[in-house]
Amino acid sequence: MLELARLGFSDFRRLFKDDGTAKAVHEIDDETAAAVSAVETVVRAGPDGRAETVRKYRLWDKPSALEKLARHLDILAADVLKVVGSDGGPVRVEHSVDLKSLPDEALEKLAAVVESLGGRDSD
Repeated sequence: MLELARLGFSDFRRLFKDDGTAKAVHEIDDETAAAVSAVETVVRAGPDGRAETVRKYRLWDKPSALEKLARHLDILAADVLKVVGSDGGPVRVEHSVDLKSLPDEALEKLAAVVESLGGRDSD
């Protein structure tokens, strides 16, 4: 949960000093560092011909971390919608899946599950 909190409440501005320059890796606090998924450093010739360093940061998916944290803490509205028939009774729901649209790997996994439940292969 600590890692999710670090990602969810991270602030990318903490990667930079007050003057806008990037902090060195050892200057970045643990909470901010946990939110970084990748750092790319490129040294290239600047407009004046001198070498300049460009650092690109990629952060982990913050919305996903916040959603996972909220679900764990049970603070999201329920994902359940109660539906009743016109007479107040249950509603008949039918759902079908076109197995022809599934990739071979998914079909193989499905066949293994059906077999483990005692089903038969009915090609």
